[in-house]
Amino acid sequence: MHQTSELSKLLNDHFNWNKAKMDCFVGMLIGLLKTRNINLTEIAIGFASDTQPGSRYRRVQRFIHSHRINFDSVAWFVMTLFGFISNPYYLAMDRTNWKCTRRA
Repeated sequence: MHQTSELSKLLNDHFNWNKAKMDCFVGMLIGLLKTRNINLTEIAIGFASDTQPGSRYRRVQRFIHSHRINFDSVAWFVMTLFGFISNPYYLAMDRTNWKCTRRA
């Protein structure tokens, strides 16, 4: 649980969310890392909590439905976390072309 509180503190220093929202987000991150899957049911199973998996699943759904993430803020957090703000850096972008095939 020590790592969870450290992660919560690190994230909350930047995002400043309420405790319930931050606990849910950290649980989702841990579930994502444990299961290596983006399926919400799998994330809920990997979620560190004593509650029933169905309750965790509904909690994840509510978080995703009700909370809008500011991606500029996420980018700033990542840039700060990895020291890109205080050091010069190069940005390389790869343009990948996706083709969508339609079935008749």
